[in-house]
Amino acid sequence: MSYEEELEKLHRQIDESKISVAEEQEREDSINKDLFRKMERIIKDEKLYLMPELVRQDMLARLSVDKNRFAQMLHDLLAISHRFEIETCLDRIEATS
Repeated sequence: MSYEEELEKLHRQIDESKISVAEEQEREDSINKDLFRKMERIIKDEKLYLMPELVRQDMLARLSVDKNRFAQMLHDLLAISHRFEIETCLDRIEATS
């Protein structure tokens, strides 16, 4: 195999791995959103907002997830929310300029 062919093969592999990473991130985002919706539904249905003694462990048990998965879900969704807020503020500043 020539150098050019080998290089082209490597480029294809890199491109394929980028797609795989993007697909995995989309899957992870979807799982996080579903988990958040489930948590929201449980909170509303069981009126957990009326329970001041509610702790994280209660939600972990109801969602059947471990603390790391729960933390990752919150982190990812809050990061998305924060990024959206920043973009919205920048859009508003730009619109008033």
